[in-house]
Amino acid sequence: MNSIKSYCERFWFTPNVVNLRIALMDYFRQEGIKCKLEDGHVNFDYGDFEFNAVFKLYDNYVECIIESDCEDEDYQNLEGKEKALLADRVNIDQDNRCVVKAYNDVVEVETFFYFTNTKMMLEIFCERLNELVSSLRQLDEILSGLKKESREIKPRRIGFYIETDDGEESEEEDDFAIVAKAR
Repeated sequence: MNSIKSYCERFWFTPNVVNLRIALMDYFRQEGIKCKLEDGHVNFDYGDFEFNAVFKLYDNYVECIIESDCEDEDYQNLEGKEKALLADRVNIDQDNRCVVKAYNDVVEVETFFYFTNTKMMLEIFCERLNELVSSLRQLDEILSGLKKESREIKPRRIGFYIETDDGEESEEEDDFAIVAKAR
């Protein structure tokens, strides 16, 4: 009976969160990515961005959540509607499984996946990490575009045009003088 039980146990993935974190951190060290373990979260830098990986253990499966928080002065200067539109634009334009969430002072980009073994975890992790980086780069591009647009928009004076005697139009400089010409 014990031999049958051990044979059946090989079909079940018994996750150990500590071993999963160790496997992920070993992978990062092999790739030359700096990482550290803080409060059960694997924090690492990839490219120009900082990420956080969390493992959640449920009854028969494990969930891995990868997230990145972006605190940017340009983002904080935007109005609430612009922040929501920025997040919506990235979510719609990107064809991936990342979700951009716009909060008051920070933008959060996250994705998650489920897996059944360590090899599968590393493969999906790499794929989802590339999707996160792609979303973050698009977020930066859109944010820099909004910044350029706000610089280019100059306040324009609303004025009235009057026809002069020689038939040319000129802008009236006196704000209090309103000339209405009946046709």
